[in-house]
Amino acid sequence: MNEADRSLMAQVVGGDTTAFNEVVHRFYRTLYRLGMGWLGEHELAEELTQDVLLKVWKKAHSYRGESSLARWITVIAHRHAISLRRKRHLHHWVSLDWVWPPPMVPDTSESTTLLDALAPVLVSLQLLDPISRDILVLKEIDGWSHMEIATHFNLPSGTIRSKLSRAKTFIKHRHPELGDRHESVI
Repeated sequence: MNEADRSLMAQVVGGDTTAFNEVVHRFYRTLYRLGMGWLGEHELAEELTQDVLLKVWKKAHSYRGESSLARWITVIAHRHAISLRRKRHLHHWVSLDWVWPPPMVPDTSESTTLLDALAPVLVSLQLLDPISRDILVLKEIDGWSHMEIATHFNLPSGTIRSKLSRAKTFIKHRHPELGDRHESVI
């Protein structure tokens, strides 16, 4: 798909640590944000980020370039998040320990006030059923299309749209202060 992605991963396969550092730099923050959305805890988001990057290093040879590197890494991350939820029995359990004080965000240029503002939304995300949460995070944080999400979950596109709509309505009702901007905050 993307020749630059294929070239970068070919360098990683060859053991080029500079190329891998570029992958880390490009995807660390995205993986962390996805982890926070899916798992709701700083420690688990960090664990997911580190584990996925390690998998990318070890499994770089399996990247065939049929999709973008970002999509390939996100699929690995999503599968790992599901595995972490199962291991930690996070299906119905929500830890609020991380909400206050807010955790340090890996990129220190991020504003703590932004994290303070998003903390209640992240808690609300954890109250959604896992599939609805995952769909919302993939759509709103990572920008996947309805069709890509439907393919990933092997569900009809209408089901994806319905779950997404209900999840957004749930967040909007819990956070009326977001007004019509809720989609850009989630």
